[in-house]
Amino acid sequence: MSLASLPMYDLPELRAATDAWWRGLARAFEREGIAELPDGLDRRESYQDVWLASDLLFSQTCGYPLTHALAGRVELVATPCYRADGCEGPGYCSFVIVGAESRARAIDDLRGLRCAINGLDSQSGHNALRSLVATVAAARMRWPADTTLCTTMR
Repeated sequence: MSLASLPMYDLPELRAATDAWWRGLARAFEREGIAELPDGLDRRESYQDVWLASDLLFSQTCGYPLTHALAGRVELVATPCYRADGCEGPGYCSFVIVGAESRARAIDDLRGLRCAINGLDSQSGHNALRSLVATVAAARMRWPADTTLCTTMR
């Protein structure tokens, strides 16, 4: 039996939606004649292990791991189109989120504060932020003061 995972945004509060997404994908795979589909998603802690499993049928990855750590090791078969705010077709957008009590209104207002990211290998959670602040950082050579890797997402 093969395995499948959709780990990138499979937060506990979204599990029902992720499971429904898998059921829809599984029906589409069945219509295309793909047999021996897993009944559910593999949710092991290390989704990097799933990506390289010999029995992997289908998974989801961020663009940066796809073009770097997974380059030549997996095959791109589709790009999802999300209906989330800021997304258009296969394009996505990232948001910088601050606390409700913050007076920050622009990226420069966050200079010297702590920054949390979801992973150093995340295009949307790390590289997009680096690009956003590159000109601000270059101007003063000190932004952000501290970066924390947020591991509670997964």
